[in-house]
Amino acid sequence: MLHSLYQVRDYERNLWGPYWVKDVGDFPHGQEVKVAVVPKYPPDGDGYTVEVYTIACPARVLILRALPGENSVGEHRKGFQLSFGSGFYQEAYKVALYIREGTLVAEEFDEDLSETDKHLLRLALISLCTEREGEENTTEFYLNVRKVAMKLGFESDDLLTILAQAQRGE
Repeated sequence: MLHSLYQVRDYERNLWGPYWVKDVGDFPHGQEVKVAVVPKYPPDGDGYTVEVYTIACPARVLILRALPGENSVGEHRKGFQLSFGSGFYQEAYKVALYIREGTLVAEEFDEDLSETDKHLLRLALISLCTEREGEENTTEFYLNVRKVAMKLGFESDDLLTILAQAQRGE
């Protein structure tokens, strides 16, 4: 009886249609198996190629893995993945189509900053530090600025420069 829980079902194969890539056969217990590949469309658009994986244990888990690539203006974009529990096949299929077209994306909010963004942040931090000069708890404030700057990806040399410029009133 449990054997049937690991078999490929017709509705899985039919749902993914031309994107289906899995050979006929049972799913191994608890292992990711690539079942479909949904290509980015249009090829020069903002979407991602999506690989679809199934894990059978015996319930099914679907994983949509959007592969890294370039958007329509040539900027590199990191990949991401989404997981769906049993019973969400139709939803996973629709989401895969949205991802391939670029209408659904996941972006990290702490991506590497451009040099312009870093320069603007340096100026903002210097301004903040300068405003606080001579006030109580200035050292604590500088330590908090340091924490924020480290989270933003500034190197320790950048931080020393920011703090030195602030102390000189630049």
